Amino acid sequence: MSKSLLCLCLCCVLLILPLLSGCGGEVPEDTSTNLLYISNGDGTCSFAGLMDPDAAPAELRVPRVNYRRETVTGVATAAMYLNSTVQRILLPDTVEEIGESAFHGSSLIDIDLPEHLTVIGKGAFQSCTSLKYVGFGSRVSYIGESAFEGCSALTFVQLPGSLNRIDMFAFMECEKLQAVYVESGVTALGDFMFKSCTSLSEICLPEGLREVGYGTFQNCGKLTSVVFRKGLASLGGSTFESCAMLSSITIPDTVTDLGPSSFADCGFFSEIRYAGTETGYTLVKNAPEGVRTAFGERIPEQPDAETFFGRSRKVNATVPVLCLCAAVCVGFSVFWILRYRKIRAYRKEAEQASGKGAGHGRRR
Repeated sequence: MSKSLLCLCLCCVLLILPLLSGCGGEVPEDTSTNLLYISNGDGTCSFAGLMDPDAAPAELRVPRVNYRRETVTGVATAAMYLNSTVQRILLPDTVEEIGESAFHGSSLIDIDLPEHLTVIGKGAFQSCTSLKYVGFGSRVSYIGESAFEGCSALTFVQLPGSLNRIDMFAFMECEKLQAVYVESGVTALGDFMFKSCTSLSEICLPEGLREVGYGTFQNCGKLTSVVFRKGLASLGGSTFESCAMLSSITIPDTVTDLGPSSFADCGFFSEIRYAGTETGYTLVKNAPEGVRTAFGERIPEQPDAETFFGRSRKVNATVPVLCLCAAVCVGFSVFWILRYRKIRAYRKEAEQASGKGAGHGRRR
């Protein structure tokens, strides 16, 4: 190869490298902060995790701008996957998307999501078993499949009205989830969204909710009653299957289909309160048989979130007290029953002994 051709090739390489560096890909770590980033090639980047996870503090703050002056607009896929050191993370308000499995199985205890966040990816917080609280911003429009599945410490959730899509299994098996408030603006709930949330006892649904997915509340054993407000068109089938304590639901006259097997294995289910007329109810598909139906029922207005959660906390706070009282009563009852039986046994033995003594006396 001639010297001139070699020089030309070197010049081409030097010209191409700067162009390639702006086409995306992982940016070298910032050794001063222990943070990793992925460049988007347009002046923005995504937080991609930690260079040394074991050296991370319990509370981690991600800056708005990285060391290359790129604005942080996302959290990359699997950025904090199975991280066991960070318990609280402060994301900048510039973050608009959290990628798939971003915090899957991590040790987060609580998180306030950024105000500009719009997308929560598939499995983003799945199996975060220490996560007790999530504060949603007012712009979240999408919650991906299994986003919070298995967050077994989560207790209260308030879903913003900005949501226009919630995928299946979103909160499935959140075993300590007690109360959910859905703001006005949400029009559909995903399939199996709250399946096996075995502590869920209170849910507040808004006017304008049109569709409830297949198996949405399946196996929620502590639900006793649910109120659907005007706008609901259909249940997706098996909606309340195996909700052992469910006794009644209230539905508006906009309902056209209650879905097949929606109340299967609901042993206490006994009443449907329908806001329309008896004639209108005859047109509803998959209406369960053998259930008492009240017509012309008034549907209560949706309370504000503060009132709802205040009432829910009081109700859930009384449950342990009632359980304790019941346990004490049962304990006392068992104690006195056993004591009474013991006394009777002593008396019987004494009577038998006394009878034997009297018999011996007569023989003499």
